[in-house]
Amino acid sequence: MIFSSKVGGETVEGITNFNLKDGKLYLNQLHLQGSSGGEVGRESLWKMAKSLGRQYNVEEVIIQGGRRTTGKYKGQVPSPIKIKVN
Repeated sequence: MIFSSKVGGETVEGITNFNLKDGKLYLNQLHLQGSSGGEVGRESLWKMAKSLGRQYNVEEVIIQGGRRTTGKYKGQVPSPIKIKVN
């Protein structure tokens, strides 16, 4: 899945493998980038995940990020994140 979303003034683009199971949307190996490098923060991530969750009519989005390609933690795989969709 490739997607683009506006979050505030930020354009967030992402690519991920995904599946739906038991009312949950799993985003595996998620990679994100924003229109202003290094500025895609947690708030943008939560808003994007909740928006996708509502589109797919699920209760929860579980994100497993891909191996980081930039930044302080380059080469590391982040811990999974669970986001409830209201």
